[in-house]
Amino acid sequence: MDYEKIFSDTWDVFKENFMTYIIATLVAMIGSILIVTIAPLFYGLVDMAVRGVKGEPIDYKDVFSGFDHFVRSWGFAIVAAVLLLVGYMLLIIPGIILSILLLYAFPLLVIRGYSGVDAIKESIEDWKKQFPGYGNHLHHSLDNQCHRQLCSYWFTDYYSDCCDRICGSHISYDRK
Repeated sequence: MDYEKIFSDTWDVFKENFMTYIIATLVAMIGSILIVTIAPLFYGLVDMAVRGVKGEPIDYKDVFSGFDHFVRSWGFAIVAAVLLLVGYMLLIIPGIILSILLLYAFPLLVIRGYSGVDAIKESIEDWKKQFPGYGNHLHHSLDNQCHRQLCSYWFTDYYSDCCDRICGSHISYDRK
């Protein structure tokens, strides 16, 4: 696995839209002061990042695209928060495990358009498939640019199979 290439590609996507990502993040941070806007603004940031990875033009106003998915983003946020709250109340370790299990849920919510519950279920299922192979790192080809871009800062080669499933053919393009 060529980590240098992965990080280089990720940095190139970020550099192309540096100010847009910074402004959008600041807008989301300031907008999140009103608690009701947190979930849709985060959804918009993830959606904007996915579009940037696909090579589509982005604008800082894209951070507001999450408001088109207000109910879905909040549905996910509430279900995930309740699960994590219960997990952390059960002596921290279950909460940490649930945090890891839910790692893929938000990208699934945005990329595949799942409901909050479906995104959580698939995220947990993806992790269940990965745990048996923990001792031997899985090496999969990185032929999909989404895989290289998104997974470079979210995942390692161990988790590449799940990332392949998340990105699949839904986000593929040739980035030169």
